[in-house]
Amino acid sequence: MTPRTFVALAGATALGLIAAAGTVIQESRLAGQTVVLDEAFFPELVKRANDVARLTYRTPNEEAVVELKDGDWVFTSRAGYPVQSGNVRSVVASVAALRRLEPKTSDPEKYARLAVEGLDVEGGLSREIVMETADGDVLAAVIVGRVSAIMQFDPLGGTYVREIGDPVSWLARGTIALPPTALDLMNRMVFHVPGPDIREIQVWEGGESVLLVDKREDEAGVLRYILTEEGDGIRASDAAVKQLASGIVSFTFDDVAPVADVEFPADGRRIAFRTFDGMELLLTLAKIDETEAWLKAEISLVEGATGTERAERFRNATEGWAFRLPSHKRSILLRDAAGLTEPIPDPNAVNQPPLPPGFGLPGGALGRPALPGLGR
Repeated sequence: MTPRTFVALAGATALGLIAAAGTVIQESRLAGQTVVLDEAFFPELVKRANDVARLTYRTPNEEAVVELKDGDWVFTSRAGYPVQSGNVRSVVASVAALRRLEPKTSDPEKYARLAVEGLDVEGGLSREIVMETADGDVLAAVIVGRVSAIMQFDPLGGTYVREIGDPVSWLARGTIALPPTALDLMNRMVFHVPGPDIREIQVWEGGESVLLVDKREDEAGVLRYILTEEGDGIRASDAAVKQLASGIVSFTFDDVAPVADVEFPADGRRIAFRTFDGMELLLTLAKIDETEAWLKAEISLVEGATGTERAERFRNATEGWAFRLPSHKRSILLRDAAGLTEPIPDPNAVNQPPLPPGFGLPGGALGRPALPGLGR
């Protein structure tokens, strides 16, 4: 990385210095006396931020290891899947900008109040970050606790932290830019195709085509999905097919693996989405069980296609990889093929809703209530 890579770091650090220029005076609850604190929490990281080449991010449920290789950040614990450099820069810059403000408890029994108990404590809420150089020098190793409520009016905020291996916890000036999950260090949205872009959809199961629809106007002039070859008494269910198409809108994954590590059955479901600009997005799905399914994507272009830039972007994000579907996408893309069609309504049928039970009877629905002594 170049020095320009960490412009955000310089800005954040400068803000910390400005905020501390008025001299930070806090009452230390441990020492019982007034202390003046104004120092970087990790001075070596501030000096060598550009040397960070490995970042480990641990939560109670997962661990992510990302490394800088040949100038690009990759997710080492996910077979080298690409990581957005901006996400790494944000974490490094925000940790480097932390400043010691006030020492807190060193009693392990009280760590949980600040969420700095560490990951070896069952049920803990803390997270851990370790930053190293390519040579293995540790520039920062910190347990990240909860955000301080008393620092909400400070422009930089405050966070309770503890260095890994140090019993003393601290209230630090600054807020660490951590993703919601370790996987969010990656760009989890690998493709996005809005519904209006889709011209045609084809579904295969068991090696046979079970649905082929294209978008055009029906007899009433309404743009909808229509079976390319109309069947006897059936038509495409426009609402159901549109829901199927929503499976490739803002597609994000729950996990990623090399495509060779996932077995895709030859007779499994395949879905081709073809766009008006000439791109075809072919999805092959593997249903592992009722709670787990994966897909792989192949992107191609027809002759004369205009959507080349988008196709290339999708290809770069998906080629060679398999993606685990989140639950809502799994139910959409694996829905029963029979539900994608519906009977053609009979135009001669009287479309009158049935009368409610008891209609017209004394005391019945919408009827006049029967009165004693009347009608006898």
